[in-house]
Amino acid sequence: MLILWIVSTKKNITGLSYKYVPNDQWTVLAFGKYYTAKVTGPAVVSGHGYLSVYEDHTERTNALGVGIGSSYEFSMGTTGQALLRKELSLAQRPRAFSEMETWR
Repeated sequence: MLILWIVSTKKNITGLSYKYVPNDQWTVLAFGKYYTAKVTGPAVVSGHGYLSVYEDHTERTNALGVGIGSSYEFSMGTTGQALLRKELSLAQRPRAFSEMETWR
């Protein structure tokens, strides 16, 4: 018996950044990102192996990522940089469905 499941994935990332340049040597950058993802596909509801029972399952994720960075040019060709950020890596289809059993 062959069962065919349709899997759909939708991802959106919306971002906003602000760059502040107080002088020719110093630059400051602040940014924010809003992530949304929707994954629909089969999930095991009971059993295991070839006796598994599947049903359609939809998982939604919303998260916020933020960061700030700065660079300073000390002399010609010598630049120092620093970056602090908290971001999210949205799951790809294979990873999402291997973990889908733990979502329930």
